[in-house]
Amino acid sequence: MSTHARPLAVRLAAASDDELTALFLARGVRTDAPWQDFFDAAEALLEPASIERALVSLPLADAAALLDATRGGAQSVLRLTALALQDPSGAVPVPVAEHVAGRTLPDTADEKPPVAASESESAPIAERAFTTASRIADMLLVAREAPLGLLATGSLAAGEKKRLAEAGIGQDADDLRTIAEDAGLLRASERRVQVTTEADAWLSLPFADRWARLATAFREALPAGARDGDGWLPPAAWLHAYPWDPSWPERGEGLRRRALLLGLMTAAGTEPEWAAALRRGDRVDTTALERLVPAEVDRVFLQNDLTAIAPGPLQSGLEVRLRGMAERDSAQSSSYRFTAESIDRALIEGETEASVLDFLGRSRSPACPSRWRTWSGRPRSVTVWCGCGRRNPEPWSPAATRTWSRPSASTGACVRSASPPRTACWSRASAPRRCTGRWWTRATRRRSSTPRVRRSRCVVRLRSTRSLALRRPTRR
Repeated sequence: MSTHARPLAVRLAAASDDELTALFLARGVRTDAPWQDFFDAAEALLEPASIERALVSLPLADAAALLDATRGGAQSVLRLTALALQDPSGAVPVPVAEHVAGRTLPDTADEKPPVAASESESAPIAERAFTTASRIADMLLVAREAPLGLLATGSLAAGEKKRLAEAGIGQDADDLRTIAEDAGLLRASERRVQVTTEADAWLSLPFADRWARLATAFREALPAGARDGDGWLPPAAWLHAYPWDPSWPERGEGLRRRALLLGLMTAAGTEPEWAAALRRGDRVDTTALERLVPAEVDRVFLQNDLTAIAPGPLQSGLEVRLRGMAERDSAQSSSYRFTAESIDRALIEGETEASVLDFLGRSRSPACPSRWRTWSGRPRSVTVWCGCGRRNPEPWSPAATRTWSRPSASTGACVRSASPPRTACWSRASAPRRCTGRWWTRATRRRSSTPRVRRSRCVVRLRSTRSLALRRPTRR
């Protein structure tokens, strides 16, 4: 054991379990490290590779303090002591001093607090913040239909970017995903990005509350080197936040891009009024931002070609529900087209003919065209799932409704019912006999090619008034 490791080994032996845990986590020590005692731990922490990992994680202020300590300064810094880069007395271990020798720090003399943006500069920034919140909402709706796939590098796959582009998110998809993840709206797990339970609540919020949630989460997710108390350092200082980390310039540039998307700064580096309070660590205030964004509307114009035209940005809750039953025109974000597929999707999600017409009746201006009610009466599809993940919808009409049966809670016997209950099984007389593992539907007319399922234990779950999901029956 070297003489330089002995003082560190004595400190490690006297440290508490919490202090050791924090030290080993900060220094990136593996859980399967082959150490036998504190002397082995001290030797490993003073190896050049371990010291380099610690120096890379130092923010600018700590890096300057360590560099000053190696040049004779005796001031002790708590973070440097916790990382075992400095003794409580302020002395720097010889291996650390040798590794720091020759390093320099960037010149930060010209970095000043940001200048307040003018009214003409703030207007486009407010519009960009509004667009960012809308595009994140679009991303959540896309991810809610099917999770987004990630590459090994952590970026979105090309196929997912194409899917997002069809929803109007052609650029900045990875930055928007990061903003949503910081706000707890998306979660990445095993190279798949899924919506969280908080996404639906966020989607129903008005723009000001949506943006406040995103901006506050962005501030809380900033690394320590870019923070100033509860706020953040001037964005011009972000590029030098970690001077000895070769990967930081790219990460710092990513922070600036996301700040631009959220409307927290302009391309010239000036600061809009609504961002100043966040930078100081105060509570977010959206009053100035709301003055510069368009007012949200709660009405749409229904056209005879089965489209709905919004005269402006729709209220959040109204837009989310409208997107659930219509396809938004990619060429014109204020146009929504109703198709048979979009209505089927709405029925699967729990809508009914009455609820769709009631929603349109309350949201339209002026009166609902007669063609809408005629078209809404067309036969829909009943989709029945047999567990393999494919579907084959067939026409459905109220006249084709058959007798349902459900198990009695008391006797277990089947009780016939004229209307489909929440959970029911096919009556034994009309139950199909075998299961081919395919998607199938209860058709309005019999087809010899319709796959059948086993006569008993065939459970049907009613997902909406006209959409059913069938579980694969179990063997007796």
